[in-house]
Amino acid sequence: MKTTVLGILTIIAAASGAAVEFLKTGTCNWTTLGLGITGGWGLIHAKDAK
Repeated sequence: MKTTVLGILTIIAAASGAAVEFLKTGTCNWTTLGLGITGGWGLIHAKDAK
């Protein structure tokens, strides 16, 4: 459960960071956005140790 929540928060943080950057500069760093989404996706699919 913890890694799922962290994954969701990672994706939200990456998307909101990209949105803020786009609003400030008019461009988006696609590499950073892709890495944030990929990292979040990996955390969502990770299994918590019991």
